[in-house]
Amino acid sequence: MLGDEARVLLGFPANSRPSPSQVKAAYRKKVWESHPDLFPVGEKSKAESKFKLISEAYTSLVSGCTPVTLPLTKHAIRKLHLISVMLESMTNNWLVESDKQAVPEDEVQAEKVRLQELLASGVQMQPGD
Repeated sequence: MLGDEARVLLGFPANSRPSPSQVKAAYRKKVWESHPDLFPVGEKSKAESKFKLISEAYTSLVSGCTPVTLPLTKHAIRKLHLISVMLESMTNNWLVESDKQAVPEDEVQAEKVRLQELLASGVQMQPGD
């Protein structure tokens, strides 16, 4: 199904760019209006075909919705650089001085992944964490 057709079926102008939340809200509204169980037996087949078209329109619009990426500000770039320096420093300092044994590489990678996930989730790191 073409994007213009899908937008019109869900009640949007053909050349519009609805957000994913707008698409979802329009889909829910249209589903309630055209659900086959709400129609008498004689009109059920017509309602079923419209219901399927609406579901197809929703699927095509949702699959076409991509998240908006924002440009990185100087502050964000600086923060990412500091995080990468911190991760590299932590990795280099993982040599256990008392044993003179290096921490296994899989533990180092697991800790890097854990820190990156924490930072990506917006957790503020404090010294000593």
